[in-house]
Amino acid sequence: MPQPKSLPESSHANLPAAPESQSAREAVPEATHALLALFSERLAEVKFPGIDAAELERLAGRSMEFATEVSALEEALEQVRSQLANARIELEAAARRGLGYAKVYAEDDPELLRGLDAIRLGVRARGRPPGSKKKRMPKLPTEGDPKDAAKNESGMSSPAVDAEGQAA
Repeated sequence: MPQPKSLPESSHANLPAAPESQSAREAVPEATHALLALFSERLAEVKFPGIDAAELERLAGRSMEFATEVSALEEALEQVRSQLANARIELEAAARRGLGYAKVYAEDDPELLRGLDAIRLGVRARGRPPGSKKKRMPKLPTEGDPKDAAKNESGMSSPAVDAEGQAA
């Protein structure tokens, strides 16, 4: 990755404004801003080995530049992801049309029709997300089950009682 250009050595107040993103907020933490302010004001003339106001400002500026670059790349990535999602939707629609036409074409070719019937387009798009678990249907009460108490005179479950026999 190319190195960002160094900011001119100036006061802490001249650091570039951070874009409003997670990366930018993390580029220069609040505590570091407070230290930069102290080095710019009360410690402006003090120089420690490799550390002074100018060096801290240079490094903070470099962090801000990288944060700005990250923000721009994240925005570009989000745009490309949106374009990919739209392209997939368009491809799925075309594939469905193609499969439909191919099935009509294959009406007189049982082997081709079997091959086409085996193709399931978009099952994941309409179904549950990958890795999600199927929700279980609640068990119906059986005779002698304490949950039977939720039944009314007609023998039907009361709509005001949930699947666990608890009042809703």
